[in-house]
Amino acid sequence: ARRAHNLRAQPTHLVGRAGELKLASQVLLRDEVRLVTFTGPAGTGKTRLALAMAESLLQIFPEGVYFVDLAHTEDPALVTATIAETLGVRETRDHPLLERLQEVLVDRQVLLVLDNFEHILAAADQVADLLAVCAELKILVTSRAPLRLRWEHVFPIFPLPLPGRGAAADVARVVESPAVQLFVERAQAAEPAFALTEQNADTVAEVCVRLDGLPLAIELAAARTRLLPPQALLARLRNRLDVLVEGARDLPERQRTLREAIRYSYDLLSADEQTLFSELAIFASGCTVDAAAAVMSEQLAKVGATPILDGLESLVNNSLLQREQLPGGEVRFRMLETIRDYAHEQLVNSGRVTDLRDSWIEYLLQLANRSRQALLGREQSAALETLDREHDNLRAALRWCLDSKDAERGLKLAAALWRFWYVRGFFTEGRTWLAELLALPTGKARTAVRASALTAAGNLAYNQGDDAAAETLQQEGLAIWRELGDPRGTAASLATLGALAYRRGDCERATALLEESLLVKRERQDKWGIAAALHHLGEVALEQGHFSAARARYWTSAIAGASPWCSRVWLRWRMRAGTPLARCG
Repeated sequence: ARRAHNLRAQPTHLVGRAGELKLASQVLLRDEVRLVTFTGPAGTGKTRLALAMAESLLQIFPEGVYFVDLAHTEDPALVTATIAETLGVRETRDHPLLERLQEVLVDRQVLLVLDNFEHILAAADQVADLLAVCAELKILVTSRAPLRLRWEHVFPIFPLPLPGRGAAADVARVVESPAVQLFVERAQAAEPAFALTEQNADTVAEVCVRLDGLPLAIELAAARTRLLPPQALLARLRNRLDVLVEGARDLPERQRTLREAIRYSYDLLSADEQTLFSELAIFASGCTVDAAAAVMSEQLAKVGATPILDGLESLVNNSLLQREQLPGGEVRFRMLETIRDYAHEQLVNSGRVTDLRDSWIEYLLQLANRSRQALLGREQSAALETLDREHDNLRAALRWCLDSKDAERGLKLAAALWRFWYVRGFFTEGRTWLAELLALPTGKARTAVRASALTAAGNLAYNQGDDAAAETLQQEGLAIWRELGDPRGTAASLATLGALAYRRGDCERATALLEESLLVKRERQDKWGIAAALHHLGEVALEQGHFSAARARYWTSAIAGASPWCSRVWLRWRMRAGTPLARCG
């Protein structure tokens, strides 16, 4: 006998979802599970996966598998009526529609697939009523937000896995990615001659990365291969939302462009939630709750917003924001780049972007300055982790300062980051930012801001072994510090110039510069600076064969108590065992 269902044949086969299909089916078929909800952002393929799962379970539900499209059901009160219509159930004079539907389903092993529930969440109680009365009924829901029922088991659907790092040059490794597999299959449907080759594999991989692995975005992009080779397509993805249009005519209208797919979710938000969503686009790589509050609370207060945390939770529930649990219990929130593009459009249209960017840069400046101090002490590890997570935000802020010719804030930020770049080995990147900012016409004034940046650039050049550049940068910085009468800056430049002189073999000049630096640092009670200067003076004394003086300076440096130098001094002492330094009395 033909099994009861209303599932229609699908024009394409499911790509890259075998794992999710198997696991979701296992969850739904557990005796205690009655309701599973597929959640996820626009374009992740929730509906396609639900249809594939429903088809795979036809044998398990012999009394019926029914797909109920709720996309056009605008009134939550009509959900029961839509389900009943799909099943061919009609109310009678003596029995209301819900009662009739319950009578039909009460003892039948039926699977209902309720598609696109996110805009009618108020109808969730009708789902609960059906489950409470119909003991054999199971329901699979697709929704960008959970129904928040006690029956519910939420099953998040994520974007397709992307190629691993380092795989771009290897066709065999690139094609292992489900995202790439989907692109290739859809590209060949649009252009039969298309093939993944050694010449285009890295470009196709990057296209999929730029599209966050979103199936809808990948399908829309692949269709463009009729006109654009992968390299040209990739170049145009700088404006993703303008390129990802003209989806298949048999798709729902809201899925024919990526912008419309995201707008559908955006329109379901309250006004305050829309404001928060758009303003989060200012962050290039996500944010913590504290960062969001610091940057946006003033803006949101103007529109009477709900607390930031509640707003973030709502955006996560609506699949517009992703929540990431960090070590130590901290939580970070980030957007897929395709969604962030749409959020940024709304922010620009709102006219709030300038004020918000000012708050964002001020927050990052404060963060960088706090971390700069922490890098010199026992909190170094935590500070490095913080700066690692914020590095893309910091890069975005530096890029904006360059593009907008805002030399002052850009130089302040870059100067505050030099130790981070030094510890992480980002010498070239740090020097490039500083050089470009120092070259801005608005950054030429002989101020403390410029001097700090020159000192930072000189330190990075010194540690990268570019002594000529380091000398030039530190000499200019020293001249400005002396003009300003700034002892702290003067001491910093003198210390590096002394280290440069030592490296050239000019021990007398090195000693003079380092001792002058040490004098200032002692006056300022700069423990870390004292330790550093004494350490370098120990190096000079060792080079001159003054072993007793070298030992005294090394150990005085250790006693000064700056932890980064203490460890170096002890290591050097152990490495020198057996030399005159270790033996001298």
